[in-house]
Amino acid sequence: MKKQGFIKGSAILVIMIAVTKALGIIYKVPLTILLGGGGMGHLAAAMSVFTPVFAAAVSGITPAVARLTAENSALGRYENMRKTRRIALRIFFLLGALGCSLLICGAVLFSHFDPDNADIPAVLCAAPTLIFCALMSVEKGYYEGLSNMLPTAAGEIAESALRLIFGLGLGYTAGRVLSLSSELCAAAAVLGTSVASMFGCVFIFSLTLRHGDGVTKEQLLSDPVTDSSPKIASRLIRIAAPVAFTTVVNTFTGIIDMLTIPSGLHSAAQRSPHLFDRLTAAGIPPSEAPNFIYGSYTALALTVFGLVPTVTGMLSKSLLPEITSAYAARSRAALAGALSRLITAAALISVPLGVIIAACPREILAFLFGSREMEIYSCERAFMILGAAAVFSGLSAPCFAVLQLLTKPYVSVGIMLGGAAVKLSLNVLLISMPAFAFTGAAISTAASSLYIFVLCLIRLRSLTFGQLKPLRYLVRPIYAGALCFMAALISPKLLSSVSLVNSGRMGLIAVLAISCMTYVVSLVLLCEMPKNAFIVSFFKKKR
Repeated sequence: MKKQGFIKGSAILVIMIAVTKALGIIYKVPLTILLGGGGMGHLAAAMSVFTPVFAAAVSGITPAVARLTAENSALGRYENMRKTRRIALRIFFLLGALGCSLLICGAVLFSHFDPDNADIPAVLCAAPTLIFCALMSVEKGYYEGLSNMLPTAAGEIAESALRLIFGLGLGYTAGRVLSLSSELCAAAAVLGTSVASMFGCVFIFSLTLRHGDGVTKEQLLSDPVTDSSPKIASRLIRIAAPVAFTTVVNTFTGIIDMLTIPSGLHSAAQRSPHLFDRLTAAGIPPSEAPNFIYGSYTALALTVFGLVPTVTGMLSKSLLPEITSAYAARSRAALAGALSRLITAAALISVPLGVIIAACPREILAFLFGSREMEIYSCERAFMILGAAAVFSGLSAPCFAVLQLLTKPYVSVGIMLGGAAVKLSLNVLLISMPAFAFTGAAISTAASSLYIFVLCLIRLRSLTFGQLKPLRYLVRPIYAGALCFMAALISPKLLSSVSLVNSGRMGLIAVLAISCMTYVVSLVLLCEMPKNAFIVSFFKKKR
């Protein structure tokens, strides 16, 4: 079987994320330009309704299948492993179809009570995605459990490329060719993502059928005894349900923003009548300004911010078999070692990305969304604060993914509910205050992410009975991040005399290059790079 270790598996996933997120930015930027802040507000509201249903139906599938696959593979129960895969495909296809039906019926029913709701078409177009993503998640989980990340990477890249083609193509056709309203353009773009999911599902199944899982006939015959179908189904549901429920709770942040940002901005405008003067001067009516700001914040700031936890969250997939085996064997030292590598890798990625966001918020947004001046104005201060949130969220994402699999369901659910409570409380408190109207949601996100990260570390440390020392793996990346932040602030002044890189996109690229170089050099000097053992041994040999 084609297995990869942590470094190789993580490298495959990081490359996959880099490609998919690049394609996502290429998709999101012209779509934002096409729809504007108002249209993206309708799209974000529709996704806030769709995302909890998607999380409930799909999010627990991959980790559940991956865990059972890893266990069966470690025990040499290959026939049982394949049977688990077949049963998972049946169960989760039905679950995806049920979620799709409930979403369609709910949208149709709601349309009778509120026929003018502009978000319903996008919800209807998104519903079929549940079926295709459920099937794809089974395949991804199966091969991740075998420590083979290639099907996951290939499937994600294919789906992202198809979403770019179909989503942007249908959205552009609806907006530019047919001149439909912004909400119908948003629905057309969402329909394109559903079509992309369908073709992505076909692609990943054709890929896995062609290459197989590497299990031989001898391995299948070595242990032909399998568990009963009800037992396998029960285990799949028991593992998937807590993960899905926790993910649903995690989606509350989007719902909280949808419910509190526009209403809070209305309250802030009543306290400060001149709050939206700049938007009004740009032709945006005061009544539409709250939805415009909400759409700009979700489409621009949160889109870039979400890259960080997405990248680091994938790291847990590469270490899942090792962590599962260490936990099952009750090896505290092995578990602490795996978790230390996970935290170190997450810190090495999340710290510089968050620091760069905090140091160059407007420059990054202008680089990606240069023609949307008012959208950038609406969210640039919030985006700067999200730089700090990106560090905490990037560190907590892989830790929380591991915690979901190793602890009782109430632990992860309690952590996420606490984070949601922090988010809701601060949103309600801050956004209605004129001084924090544009930044309150970002402040609450940073506080919620910090809360989740601290509690995850406490719980993981308890699993290793104190053998995990998280601060040891955070001090050096944070110190290097501070130097990176200083370099990002100082380098524009140093480059001011160089006309070629004095402004615009070239200026940002030069600043990022200097900042990243400072970060890498700092880590090398601190012996914190992945190959630090080689560096140390090299200098020892020279002596």
